[in-house]
Amino acid sequence: MRGQSNMNSGPTSTDDGSGVPEPAALASAVPRDGRTGGKNPRFRTPAEIIASLPPSVPWVAKPWLATGCITELAGKVKLAGKTTFVSAMLASVLHEQEFLGEETSRTNVVWLSEQPEQSLKEALTRAGLDQETGMAIQFFHEVRGTDWPRIVENAVDEAHRRDAGVLVVDTLGQFAGLRGESENSSGDALAAVEPLQMAAASGLAVIVTRHERKGGGDVGDSARGSSAFTGAVDIVMALRRPEGAHRPSIRVIHAVSRFDGTPAELFVDFDGATYRSLGSGHDVGHRDVRDRILRVLGEQSDEVLRMDALCALLPSSKRTAVQRALDSLMAEGLVERGGKGRKGDAFTYSLRGPSTRDRGDSSCPDAGPHRGRRNSGPGDQSESEGAGD
Repeated sequence: MRGQSNMNSGPTSTDDGSGVPEPAALASAVPRDGRTGGKNPRFRTPAEIIASLPPSVPWVAKPWLATGCITELAGKVKLAGKTTFVSAMLASVLHEQEFLGEETSRTNVVWLSEQPEQSLKEALTRAGLDQETGMAIQFFHEVRGTDWPRIVENAVDEAHRRDAGVLVVDTLGQFAGLRGESENSSGDALAAVEPLQMAAASGLAVIVTRHERKGGGDVGDSARGSSAFTGAVDIVMALRRPEGAHRPSIRVIHAVSRFDGTPAELFVDFDGATYRSLGSGHDVGHRDVRDRILRVLGEQSDEVLRMDALCALLPSSKRTAVQRALDSLMAEGLVERGGKGRKGDAFTYSLRGPSTRDRGDSSCPDAGPHRGRRNSGPGDQSESEGAGD
């Protein structure tokens, strides 16, 4: 009889007279927990698949979160700020604002949270979500003891009921019930991801958080547990504190993605409510040197500094980095240069004052081996031994 073949039986002939054997049921089509992909799912050509999809990636938060895809965000326990980052991203989505300089698409959100209500309240309040009605949250203590597939199924039903396009699982290990050796089992990892794949296939953008292992590692390998988790998702992000001397609010995102446009590295700064993009590590370093030059020159507002003196006041910056930063500051009219740049008349640098800015004059007196007294006005006499241009 049609439709009653099983995985162990061979092909049977159809009753339509064609003589074409009916294939045995596929393992992927066998019902699991009452769910099925349908009998004998059909194959499609690339043209058919592409025709069924939007012309471009349906980003919810470009380029981190997309409809029909799974994003993994890993970070150190209580250090990286995973929940804070997700809250800021979703606040931008719900409020139709850019996130890290990129567009978002407004949609409602369903969130599975492992945190107690009180601690999550802090993150939601910081992100401006404390009065939000487009987000529905379920806490782990409310579903403790419920099978993981059932938790996801209920969350997907709630998302569709609320017309939500995003499902958050924070954290995956807690809700999927992975403990001890099961966290390192590739089979258990794939079983944990499967309900999320079904959720994504239903039209949701799914983002899950995971804790990084103590030893860290490359993005894609740094999260605790089996790498099978990472292999099954579409975008992998690692949120970390950057190496070196940076403000406590700065984080670096390392990412790998199936999509073009997701940066491999991006530095971000948290301002207390949301994150702003700082660019690559090179961009951040360049901006940091610029800021420190402006601060040093501001502290020496009545003097001009030669390169040697400036570098001595910026011991952690290479001379080449200082020169590049000075070049950009001069191009923007924030710093002025004096001297001829030759023996006995070295270049000197100072903040560009209002008078020279108005004149468009880049002259500045020079004095001594490193420093000189800056002119207080166009008619003042310099105390330096050499004059500017």
